Amino acid sequence: MTDEEIDQILLAHVSTDWRKAARVIGNAMSDIKIRVDGFDDDYLTAKLKSLKERGLIESFGDLTHIGYSEVRLPLARP
Repeated sequence: MTDEEIDQILLAHVSTDWRKAARVIGNAMSDIKIRVDGFDDDYLTAKLKSLKERGLIESFGDLTHIGYSEVRLPLARP
């Protein structure tokens, strides 16, 4: 599975509403485990941080602590 595929799986679980990062990662892990064993939440947390750095998602809180942070897709700006 490529990094791009993993990014797409993570993004599929993010919406324009705030969601707990732990929920997004947990849901993505369920999808990925069907395809590949060996992925853990630390790896997916790093991928979520990468999505934020690239501007593909927004976050609230410290993504290092996924239970205390939230993510969403960026809202359209006029």
